[in-house]
Amino acid sequence: MLPLTPPQRIILLCFPPAILAVYAITMFKTVGGGDSGEIVASACAQAPSHPPGYPLLLMLNGIFMKFAESINLGDTPAYRANIFNAMLGAAAATGCLVLSLLLVMTGNAKDPQSISKHSLGLLEEVENLEALDSINKGGNKGGKRGKKMKGGSNKEVKDVKDNLQATTTTISHLEEPLPDTQFFACLCAATCFAFSKGIWEYCTQAEVFPLNNLLCSILLSTTLCFLHISPLPSGLLTGKQKRLAVFGGFVCGLCICNQHTSSIYIFVCVLSVANGHEMALLNRERKTLIFTAVATIGGLMPYYYLVIRANAHAVDGWGDQRTLRGILRHFLREEYGTFVLASEWESGEEQTGDKFIRRCSLFLTTFSSESLHIGIPSLVVFLYYAVTHKNNAAQTIFMAYVFYTLFFNYLANLTFSQLHVNILGRMWQQSTVAGFAMSGAGLGKIGLKLEGKLGGKFGVTALFALLGLIQIQRNYGEMDRSYVTVFSEYATNVLNNLPPNATLMTNDDMNCNTLHYMVRCENPRPDVNVLKIPLITYDWWKPMQIEHFPNVKGSFPGRRHHPFDKDGFNMKEFLDVNVGVSGKPELYVLGDWKKGDKSQDVYKKIPVGLADLIVRPESVEMDLYEYAKMLEVNLVDYDDTRNIVTTPGSWETVMSVKYQNFYLLSSHHIATKIQTTLSPSDPPEKKKQQIYVCQVGLKAYNLLLNITDLKAGPEDDLSLQRSAWRNAGVVSGILGNLHKSLNDTESSTDGALEMFKFWDVFIESCLSEEDMEERDCREIAMFVDHGVNPYSNEKFKGKEGFEIIKKYDGLHDSTYKKKINTRRKD
Repeated sequence: MLPLTPPQRIILLCFPPAILAVYAITMFKTVGGGDSGEIVASACAQAPSHPPGYPLLLMLNGIFMKFAESINLGDTPAYRANIFNAMLGAAAATGCLVLSLLLVMTGNAKDPQSISKHSLGLLEEVENLEALDSINKGGNKGGKRGKKMKGGSNKEVKDVKDNLQATTTTISHLEEPLPDTQFFACLCAATCFAFSKGIWEYCTQAEVFPLNNLLCSILLSTTLCFLHISPLPSGLLTGKQKRLAVFGGFVCGLCICNQHTSSIYIFVCVLSVANGHEMALLNRERKTLIFTAVATIGGLMPYYYLVIRANAHAVDGWGDQRTLRGILRHFLREEYGTFVLASEWESGEEQTGDKFIRRCSLFLTTFSSESLHIGIPSLVVFLYYAVTHKNNAAQTIFMAYVFYTLFFNYLANLTFSQLHVNILGRMWQQSTVAGFAMSGAGLGKIGLKLEGKLGGKFGVTALFALLGLIQIQRNYGEMDRSYVTVFSEYATNVLNNLPPNATLMTNDDMNCNTLHYMVRCENPRPDVNVLKIPLITYDWWKPMQIEHFPNVKGSFPGRRHHPFDKDGFNMKEFLDVNVGVSGKPELYVLGDWKKGDKSQDVYKKIPVGLADLIVRPESVEMDLYEYAKMLEVNLVDYDDTRNIVTTPGSWETVMSVKYQNFYLLSSHHIATKIQTTLSPSDPPEKKKQQIYVCQVGLKAYNLLLNITDLKAGPEDDLSLQRSAWRNAGVVSGILGNLHKSLNDTESSTDGALEMFKFWDVFIESCLSEEDMEERDCREIAMFVDHGVNPYSNEKFKGKEGFEIIKKYDGLHDSTYKKKINTRRKD
């Protein structure tokens, strides 16, 4: 029991629901980004997730989602999984608070020299009774007769020892109630933890991290309590310490069942407990040690559930856990690399000393920012008191924190792109659990010093409350995901674009995860077979999953997709028996092909929707008019993408880039094909079809313009090469000419306006990149300066509505360099 006053206990009880309320308000109402789609889909199908499988979360999610559905909580499986995740996040924040309070308690605890006189008297009485008992026994053994000295019976010794144990435990564990200043300092730190970006973001959608943070906080708190409580004078552990040891073993097993990175904390905690109290657990408590080992195995039992589900061949399950080798392969993450975040085949890179230092520096900078820049100073204060007061229990938590931070950043082998930095940041969460907890304890010490300068404890408490509110306020807007539906809409749009019974092959995390969720949980298109390209590269996929995919069951040409495996196949061999074959449905691909295999490049990809249609190389070119009709249908629902908040490196940005790529490829397809279909002798009916094609192309170009960041640098997300705007102007000009040929002057003028709008963007890019001497830039500048549509030879300079071209007067002539310099200054 924590040494809290009644008001403090009420606040502690209110803390979790308060955190949960904010999380619930800001969480996704449907599927989120990252691995969220896979986690919810795995819960729907009760199938193992990617290594290491997350069996504990799989079971808990499944149980809660069924319960939530039975009481009509939420409309979708994703909502139910998200609310459960928010509950775990609130519990993890509470775990951080409790750990911080325990650290304060150990810092405030009296050392052995300050034990009360009552305790010292009991200790002396035990020693005297044991000495008397020894003398009496010695006299009897020696056969000497004499008067037996009073006292020293076994019962008396035991009674006094029990009294001493109770007193020692009370003194070392149940101190005086915590000062309000220290309590609110811990509360402030836990609030800052809960509403820091790195934590809050992953409490708004189904993820593995909140449960992991909760388990790690429990593990660290258990270790702290075990080390802080003094053993019996005999060196044996108290009953409470024995229970803590067994419970700690169970928690270690649960931690491993959810996230393997927690093994770094486990390593430090196990060593500290084994070495603590003069190695009492190892040397004098063998029975407790055995119980602890059994409890650890019990904590690992959720992994047996993966064996059960593997034998059931759960759809879209990752791996084959039917054998011990299969379990170990999954458990050790051999597909990725046991001690790395990503394989070099996918997105990893070689680790170096400079990169390690850079990652550690980035970690400290991020922690400082997310703790309102009080985290590191408070952490230093905590460490100072822990060392000077010889608080070994608190020092163990600090060592676990440092060891985790260094070891994990050494193992991390991702690049320093903004997306990968964000991915790395979510793995820092375990470290920040201890970091914020220790900062809270240090902040409490600082608060006690400030009481005299800030109007007493009321002023300090008000300051801590203000800091917590500032943390919520500064991150709320960015962390509010309640309105974001882009992930579910994306998956729905992809599926709706497909014909009946189509085969869809997906690649990359967001394509695979969003579609995985949609087909396994909401399932709007049960006729579509969705294959994950990354999974068919593993030798376990065919025996474990082929039964679930009838479209390719009889046409899977080898053991696995791997161009360099003698029993494998390249993608061309797969497409040869699945594309354009009688009786086979159309095949689409969402994303790029697998790296390292270029065999499929002979096949054509037609961007008819978010997923590309795959056709044989010898197939007849699709009619452009028919293509435009298909494309227009698939463009209808994508306009809302302009409202997405696109923070650099966020999953929302990743989705926006996917839409941007689709708009670019589809509009470019029309731009490159339309001119080949034009002929002055075309009949009016053919020209009307060409007008329709241009209009659809311009619709895609306008969507592209809406979603592109025109101020972004070449390496930034949502940037685009200026050639797209040149081509958009070309299509607009052709459209104007087609209208002119049909004597539609008004529409011809509208086409010219569109042309100059896009060419304005093009020229601005030429100027900003100081590239006006480039051929296309000069040519387009000339057309704009003259106000002419080169495809219809119409001039619009000086006409109403064409003011946009006035700012480029003379830009192409002999004085254009001077005008460029003037533009740059402006």
